[in-house]
Amino acid sequence: MWGRPKSDYKYRVAIEHIPTKKYLRVEPHNHKDLTLHETLHPEMSTFECHERREFNLIGFKNVCTGTWLGRSAFGSIVCSAKVFGSNEEWEIDDDMTSTKLLCAAANMGNGGWLICSEGTENFSITRHDIDGRTKATLWRIVVVSDAQENK
Repeated sequence: MWGRPKSDYKYRVAIEHIPTKKYLRVEPHNHKDLTLHETLHPEMSTFECHERREFNLIGFKNVCTGTWLGRSAFGSIVCSAKVFGSNEEWEIDDDMTSTKLLCAAANMGNGGWLICSEGTENFSITRHDIDGRTKATLWRIVVVSDAQENK
């Protein structure tokens, strides 16, 4: 019987937009929407980081809402999924202090890089090629607490 690939909880993180030094967070009045904010909110800006056992893919589950960061059916970036599915799978660089985020399911499964337009805070996905990676936004994944602290 086939089931969802298993994932393991790694740690809690905040996702910082390097160009503005603001943190990604769910919007307080509409929890599926994402914004950038100057201060790190302990719940709305904090995500549990889970890693797929068989793959180098991760998922970000918001601590406040219990929903997963991912791509909606219309291609926008939201935090609304109740389960860690393929639309919520991300790849990051080994160096989490300066990384680009790749949404693995974007572009018909070929992946696409996350872009945040400065000033407008519009989130979108580019192509998966070198040009798309060049245009992708830099992020810092900040470990807030590790797995041992949350046991």
